[in-house]
Amino acid sequence: MAQRFAGPLEQARSFVDAGGSELDALRLAVWSGEGDPAALREALEKLQRPDGSFPALPGRVDAGPLIDTLSALHVLFDARVRRAGSVERAVGFLMGCQAEDGSWCGAPADDSLATTALVAGALARSVYTRPDVLETAGDWLASRYDRERPAWGALAGLCAFFSSVDHEAGDTALQWSGRALERGYRAGEVTALETARVLLLCDAVGLPGAGIDPGELVRGVLAQQAEDGGWPGCAGAGGDRIEATLDAALALLRLPS
Repeated sequence: MAQRFAGPLEQARSFVDAGGSELDALRLAVWSGEGDPAALREALEKLQRPDGSFPALPGRVDAGPLIDTLSALHVLFDARVRRAGSVERAVGFLMGCQAEDGSWCGAPADDSLATTALVAGALARSVYTRPDVLETAGDWLASRYDRERPAWGALAGLCAFFSSVDHEAGDTALQWSGRALERGYRAGEVTALETARVLLLCDAVGLPGAGIDPGELVRGVLAQQAEDGGWPGCAGAGGDRIEATLDAALALLRLPS
């Protein structure tokens, strides 16, 4: 385990080992340099269906093929697995779920803006995604992103998408999303951990429009750790404490302090 934040990270690992799955423990080991990314990829490939979709990850609530496949893709990307047959098949499945208008829906208690933004944001990070898929998604998002006060999922996806895709509305949309993220963070509506997760989804340490120092986020993440070594469930982790703890560990390992 990394020397930086060794104590909190060891406590996090104990929490994950006690309540998480073998896949959860492997994720943390890969991030800390103690595990093999290929082993993580192979473990996920055993779960993948022939059509490229994934079931819920072990220990997680079934959210349907669309969201569960998105979650598996995030696990691969977090481990910096970008070029693999499993990634290509998962991307192919997600592209096949896109509606004619460029959106994605179908999540329980569907929020089309959040669902579309998160799926498009993940696809924007893959070399296997067709340009026309990103173009139509970008047009759909650009016409809707500023019509409401987005919750975490929409903000996270918008930031991930417009920080990765060259779209005519990209600069304006990214600035707007960054400002909205900072407002939510400053108002206490978005936690330090949720804000840090957005940066990780963008492979960035900062965002246009968001004047949030990553060191400030790291300190905020540390302050959220509970006595048992885990982190409280939050919207960014679907309310799951194991997932929130993994997100926190990744933030501590990747963000500058």
